[in-house]
Amino acid sequence: ILVENEKIDHQINQDMVFIEKVNSKDIKKIENSLSKHHSLTRSKKAGRILDNFEDFKSKFIKIVPREIFNLLESKGISIDDFDFINPKLN
Repeated sequence: ILVENEKIDHQINQDMVFIEKVNSKDIKKIENSLSKHHSLTRSKKAGRILDNFEDFKSKFIKIVPREIFNLLESKGISIDDFDFINPKLN
């Protein structure tokens, strides 16, 4: 999630999700997703973020539903390695 509102902590039910900082893998996924979105939609906002990506990187956070985290953990899958775009729970 791109945090554009400093009061976001009060808008998220932290009993149901974890809020984490994004890591370098997440940053690559975010940039790839934004690039694909921008190429498909020509979104002005996506273009602005991509043009200033170094400034925006620190404004992203990762929201992980606790149930998803627990499911992946039970299957020995790291949340950082799971592909939410093309999920496979082997």
